[in-house]
Amino acid sequence: MLNNEDEINTIDHLLQVERNASGLIDDAKKEAENRIQEAKNKYNAEFKKKYDAFIKESELKYQKDIEEINIKHNNSIQDFENQLKAEEINKSKFNSYLKQIITTN
Repeated sequence: MLNNEDEINTIDHLLQVERNASGLIDDAKKEAENRIQEAKNKYNAEFKKKYDAFIKESELKYQKDIEEINIKHNNSIQDFENQLKAEEINKSKFNSYLKQIITTN
């Protein structure tokens, strides 16, 4: 049978074991939080890098597309102007067409 002092020593020992276990749990929580934060930072940096590359690539493609559209547009305008310049103006046909429209209405 344990005497009073032995009981106190046993209880003190058990309390010390509990404090040690609590400290280990706290340390494990802190380590887990640190690892989670490091992982978040790593993946956020990786995401930002890929996102920035995507934005840069998209911007370059957009600029290239705009340039191509402007070239096609300018070529179409130039072709139309050339076609108009190449057309022969026939004033007598135009005047007779106007007379026909005016007299029929």
